[in-house]
This record gives sequence, C-alpha cells and structure tokens, in this order.
Amino acid sequence: SVDVGVLGGFIADIEDEEYQKKAYEKLEKIKQYSYQESCRHQALSLYFDDEMSPCEKLCDNCSSPDKQRKNITEPVKMIISTIKRVNENFGKIYIIDILTGSNSQKILQNNHQKLSVYGIGKIFSKAQWKIIIDRCLELNILELGDFKTLKLTNFSWEILQGAEDIDIRESHLKIKSNVKKSNTKKSSYGEVFESLRALRLEIARESNKPAYVIFDDKTLLKISQEMPSNTSEFLAIDGVGQVKIERYGQEFLELIAQLKKDGIS
Repeated sequence: SVDVGVLGGFIADIEDEEYQKKAYEKLEKIKQYSYQESCRHQALSLYFDDEMSPCEKLCDNCSSPDKQRKNITEPVKMIISTIKRVNENFGKIYIIDILTGSNSQKILQNNHQKLSVYGIGKIFSKAQWKIIIDRCLELNILELGDFKTLKLTNFSWEILQGAEDIDIRESHLKIKSNVKKSNTKKSSYGEVFESLRALRLEIARESNKPAYVIFDDKTLLKISQEMPSNTSEFLAIDGVGQVKIERYGQEFLELIAQLKKDGIS
C-alpha cells in the first residue's frame, strides 16, 4: 500500500519548486483515486485520455459495491451553498475553513465569518470535508477552475433543488488519527511534531510553496515543544514572525488546541 504521508514528506524536501508542484498534483490524484468509488480500470483509462466501460467484476469497487453507505446530501448542499456565497472564487481549503468556522486571517479580511454558512459544518473534521469534496468532484457535482478554485455544475443546482441524494462509503469518512497517545514527553514531542509537519505539508501543497518557507524543521520542533495557546506565545518562539502568524498562525493554533484536547502535550 502507499503511505501518502511518507510520500508527502519526500515531496516537501524537493528544492525545485516547479518539480515539487507537479509532484504534489500527482500525489493529490493518488489520494482521489484511492477514495473514488467508480470503476478503477475506467479511472485509469481516463487518466491516460482513453475510454473503456466499467470492468464490472475485476476491481474492488465493481466486485464489492455493496458497502455500508452514508447519506451526505446535506453536507454536499452545505458545500454548494458556501461555494455559491463566495462566488466560486476559492479553493478546497478555504471552503472547508468557512464550514468549520476557522478564524484564519484570510476569512476575517474577506468578512466571510459573517456568512450564514460560516461554522455550520463543525460536525465533520477538515479531513472528512476533503473526502466529501473529492466525492463531489468524482460525481461532477463540482469541478476545478483556474488556480484550483471550486466551481459549481448543473448537477450542483439539481442537488440543491432536491433532485437526487448523494451517498458515500461510510468507511471513507472514518478518519484514523495519525497521532497516538503517549505517556512520555519525548514521544509526545515527536507525535506533535509529526502532526504539525502534516499540517505544514497541507498548507505547502495548497499554496504551492516549499514546506520550509512556512516553518523550517527547527522552528516546527520548538513549536511542538512549547505548544503555544495564543498569538503572543506563538510569537515568542524563535523563527516565528508577525507575517507568518498572520498567514498560518490560526491553523497551527487550532491544531495545537485539538492535540491538547486529545491529551497530547
């Protein structure tokens, strides 16, 4: 099996920005492929600009389709409504931030914390929302525009009008935490560091920047040891400046707060 986290770590160390960007794009396709529910042979065929009928019984999706399902029609409507309210001008991470009620600097600058959809999706984690959005892309409920902005399709409007229900394999929404509880400070530091590193990788991928530009490993290690609770404590850490706090601080503080809640410190 492919460890996406490990692959992401390798890509983060690539110095050539253009090559790194293409590698991230390919990694994203791997993730989408792993969660999609249509015929895998057909998907591979489309990737190589070819067409074929579903294999019907050779891939796991075709041979074992009757998995336990979860109706996600309402969450999908939340996504569509959010994209509509921001005029289809933003990408996946930003839409998820609105749904989960993030206080990121960008949302506050755009005054989007005042939207009626702000914070209505806290029932799902950010990782789960990503999977739901990928399901929407797979079903052509959404499509990607320039700069990876999320765009609505004709199918989007049909769903809003109640024309069809959308479901997903329930197992796809059962996200396992990469952070394991530990009784020792040493291992806790390592677990926090890996969680922060995963967030840094996610931000780097979405912003098409090298991971070290966000925070280098030395600074990230200090953050994992200090576990700041607010902006002032965050700024007191060497390697953290006002600009980086404004750009990335809220997301890191939210993750640290969640780790503390989970008993990791």
